[in-house]
Amino acid sequence: MKKILYAILIAGFFAIVGSTMSKSPTLPLYAQSLGLSRGEIGIVAAASTITGIFVNFASGLLSDIYGRKKLLKISGFVFFSAPLLYFFANNAIALALVRTYYGIATAIFVPVSLALISDLYSEKKGTFMGILSSATLVGRAIAPLLAGSLIYFTGFWIVFILCSFFGFTTFAITFTLPEAEGCSLNG
Repeated sequence: MKKILYAILIAGFFAIVGSTMSKSPTLPLYAQSLGLSRGEIGIVAAASTITGIFVNFASGLLSDIYGRKKLLKISGFVFFSAPLLYFFANNAIALALVRTYYGIATAIFVPVSLALISDLYSEKKGTFMGILSSATLVGRAIAPLLAGSLIYFTGFWIVFILCSFFGFTTFAITFTLPEAEGCSLNG
């Protein structure tokens, strides 16, 4: 059971480090390089958060119906694919759509991974949820420094590739996770 916990923690770290790298400090700098106005940059920055407001609730509900693993796989796929879409975003609308799509990943991953921990570790769910939260916060702390350094030395492209690699790692790990008993209403 510890291997499963470690897999969830590693997936959470990579998911959030990649997601955070794509937006801090990357997003405003990339948007500025595309010639977006300050207002457009603000709208683009808000896109993933607005997605999260609606998808967080829905993802928890859907994971109760279809199972945690299915939703985590979807999240992992979005973490993997979304950074690659930055290469095609050349205006405010396209960039906002990429951010909206990327926001789906975090909005699914966070509540569903916490639910999976609750299902698997009922005796220590608070402890392990706290550890998962800390793992993601480490990712959030490292991401801006890593992204900023990479942008400075090599440009945006390497950040997007690395974010996609981290997303692929998350996606691959989701295939190793169990479907917790009793968490799917469909059986």
